Amino acid sequence: MTQAVNLRKGLEPPLPDNSVGNFVGLSALHVENDIYNETSIEALECQLQDIVAKLRQGLKDFTENKAKRFRGDEADGLQAVVESLGEVVLFTRDGAEWIAFSTWCNFGFYEVDLGLGKPSCVTIPSCTYENLIYMMDTRDGDGVEIVLTLSKENVALFDNRLQEILSLASLN
Repeated sequence: MTQAVNLRKGLEPPLPDNSVGNFVGLSALHVENDIYNETSIEALECQLQDIVAKLRQGLKDFTENKAKRFRGDEADGLQAVVESLGEVVLFTRDGAEWIAFSTWCNFGFYEVDLGLGKPSCVTIPSCTYENLIYMMDTRDGDGVEIVLTLSKENVALFDNRLQEILSLASLN
């Protein structure tokens, strides 16, 4: 699994507020759990909690170690990118599936007004990549929309487990 990391928040000193452009890194995690084959909701919940804990720890480690390297020596920042990509290659070289997460929550997309008013709908552009999960705020700001791009095989697996997955979600 990989998760895009907003590097702007982890830089010391921080970038100016008026700086423009994407500045992201990649936090990689190797997960050997097979949540599709779990038979009980309790086991599925434990698997998902374990994955979330590992993702959080990976983000913390990335922010504390790699993100800071982007403000120093240019070569060191580039080396941090190469290391992250190398982890992805290492994890997937034996045929393991790769799943990527990205969150656009709290980016304020619905607050942007380029002269025509605020947008009525914001979404992720269409892509041909498989196994991507994007999260972003709903228009009213009270929820999170999730966009999945899955392989056909994973769509079937996801559909089979959807009700169980939803039972683990907290609905407000």
